[in-house]
Amino acid sequence: MGSNSAPPITVVLTGFGPFRGVPVNVSWSAVLECLKLPPIPHCEIVHEELPVNYEVVKRRISELNAKYKPQAMVHIGVSRLSNEITIEECAHNSDYCAMDIVDEIPCNGCCFNKSNAECITTRFNTEKIISSLRKCDQSFETANSSDAGRYLCEFCYYVSLTQTDGYSLFIHVPPSDKPYNAKDLGVAIRTILMELQSQIIERQNIEKLTI
Repeated sequence: MGSNSAPPITVVLTGFGPFRGVPVNVSWSAVLECLKLPPIPHCEIVHEELPVNYEVVKRRISELNAKYKPQAMVHIGVSRLSNEITIEECAHNSDYCAMDIVDEIPCNGCCFNKSNAECITTRFNTEKIISSLRKCDQSFETANSSDAGRYLCEFCYYVSLTQTDGYSLFIHVPPSDKPYNAKDLGVAIRTILMELQSQIIERQNIEKLTI
């Protein structure tokens, strides 16, 4: 079934606000640029800027998931060390020791209790996402990663993965104009959302056949 005949899906899409050394966070700028593009048919996007604050991120991810019950949560963050779009494969529970913008770290350096799984992997097919980025008109440089940085980005991802039973995705984007500007990254995000929609529809169709 193609996306044009599919029931609507809901995606929560977030970027981050400023933090030390990053007065304008291109992750949020890119989200806003994505929203200016033509809407994706049958896809409702709920968007929010998250502060670089562990406690608030943990609370808001839970609240957004409870309120909208999305088929996917997609989070965008900036990596100052990268010049490509990075698709994060997984997130970890422990070893968060870098302070947020209010000089706090998570209790015991963990997202949740230490008895939780140490590593959770996304259930989305990241190879297909990478392929879609490379094949689109702008042919984005992209790669996957199993190390999201043990800061707010990875913390957000782990919390989200626990909320959605693995149907979350984290994307690291490079700083603005290195080499992509916010408009370019908006196009990349839209491309990713369309691929996720396709994967969600395929999964829903398989589930229908097993009922």
